[in-house]
Amino acid sequence: MEAVVGVAAGSLALLADAGHILTDVFALSVAWLAIRRARRPPDERHTFGYGRSGILAAVLNGCLLLLIAAVIGLEAFARLGTHHAVNGAPVIVAAATAMAVNLFIARTLQPESHHDLNVRAALVHVLGDVAASAAALISGAVILAGGSTAVDPLLSWVIALLVAVGAIRILVQATSTLMEAVPRDVDLTELSDAMRHVPGVEDVHDLHVWSLSDGLRLLSAHVAVPEQSLAATSPLLSDLRVVLRSRFNIQHSTIELECSDCTAPVTRPITLHGGPGSEIEE
Repeated sequence: MEAVVGVAAGSLALLADAGHILTDVFALSVAWLAIRRARRPPDERHTFGYGRSGILAAVLNGCLLLLIAAVIGLEAFARLGTHHAVNGAPVIVAAATAMAVNLFIARTLQPESHHDLNVRAALVHVLGDVAASAAALISGAVILAGGSTAVDPLLSWVIALLVAVGAIRILVQATSTLMEAVPRDVDLTELSDAMRHVPGVEDVHDLHVWSLSDGLRLLSAHVAVPEQSLAATSPLLSDLRVVLRSRFNIQHSTIELECSDCTAPVTRPITLHGGPGSEIEE
């Protein structure tokens, strides 16, 4: 509807909003497919499962948002120096309708966006639509009140800027996850100190923390302990697991214990899987 009204009324702001909504259909479809794929269980080839599907979808949606912003910005620049007749009344009606629909969708997505970058990318698309609809509504109102039609391409630039900012934020977060950076809310020094304060831990080194996806954090570390049997380390590993999960939301940990003379026949890494019902494996 917006595209038809935008062409009939001659409003670039409304056409930009309509184009953005059209790409949202694709973006939300990609997000939905990624969520379904991410829920697939691990297999022999993908032992960590398919959690990164959502991150890849977020990258795709972020790139699509940047492309939309560029197209809107270039068209607005082309229109700025020329006169285009714009009918304000139908622009207001169409923009207000689109805004109401997008606000409903945004409210539906918002609860899941806190812990899923893929859903957050989809939400940015929808919020961009809300902003675009608001800009188109303002443009129609100004023109209907007798203002300059130059407000239409100017507000289209505002739409393009908002879309681009949202896209860049999503791409920065997604790239950080793909580069296996330490999660932004985890202080590596604080984490190391917390592990050292667990009774029985003498030192922690070779510490690495990264995210497989928004919902799954991983850790690997070497932990130095006093000389003791491997069996005696079970309480220590359990205490470390509690600290990692409760304070830093790290669900999967691989910890190699080191001591100068463990009494087990062969010194081997001990792997701690931080999920429910986890077992200690020698």
